[in-house]
Amino acid sequence: MDAAAFLTLRPAKRAALRTARQRLTLARGPVGLSLGAALTEPLPRTPRQWGALLLLAALPLLLVVALSHWLLMGWHAVLLGWAPRLGLPLERGASDALVWRALDAGALPGGPLVLAVAALAVLAVFTASLWLPARHQLGRRLLWALCAVQAVAVLLAVGRPDLLPQSPTAYLSTLLHAGFYLMLTLPVLLALGLSALKMGWAARLGFMAAVLAYFALMLPHKMLLLALLFQWLPMVWAPLLFVLLGVVADLLVFLALFAVLSVSRPVAR
Repeated sequence: MDAAAFLTLRPAKRAALRTARQRLTLARGPVGLSLGAALTEPLPRTPRQWGALLLLAALPLLLVVALSHWLLMGWHAVLLGWAPRLGLPLERGASDALVWRALDAGALPGGPLVLAVAALAVLAVFTASLWLPARHQLGRRLLWALCAVQAVAVLLAVGRPDLLPQSPTAYLSTLLHAGFYLMLTLPVLLALGLSALKMGWAARLGFMAAVLAYFALMLPHKMLLLALLFQWLPMVWAPLLFVLLGVVADLLVFLALFAVLSVSRPVAR
């Protein structure tokens, strides 16, 4: 038997080694090292450390709770202020804070033609993902997940359309409140993550305030983008847009901001 056959790696082994090499390269990068070390840092153990952690999380959390009413009213004011300039049919309602003025077929789940187009789009994206090379396995799985979300939305529109948002304003209101609840969890997540970095109290509180201010300004303008999209898209696309521009996207933005900070700050030992 040829000795070279024993030294030649099979395609499966070569692919496994290539994947392991890519993961090792990512982990050795500054973002991978800093973020990985911060997320795997053990929790505080002494009562003093726990007290400092709880106090660090409580201060911005109480501030968000105290300003919750003005925060939501400010978001609605931003939407209503930009609506006439962007041609959006939004107005202030009697019972609801926002009302979509011209509720037409574009704001409903969609008719048979709309659902057929959505189903064909899902099938086309899924088929195209099968042609991606093996090195893009992560991108392929991401496309599969998005296709699954949209396929479920089409099935719901056919069988249970009442489970989908019936108007853009109900959808925007849900996303605004979801964003607010995310802001309530950010102080806890930030306190846990920043406890693993060498930062003083002032720097930690300053970074937490900057992240909360960013989300407070970003959320209403993201709702304006969704409102512009729903002038042309039926509500059958709402679940997919929730994934792409909703809480999932907000969490990815939060992780990216924390990763940027972790690169410039050493890990506490």
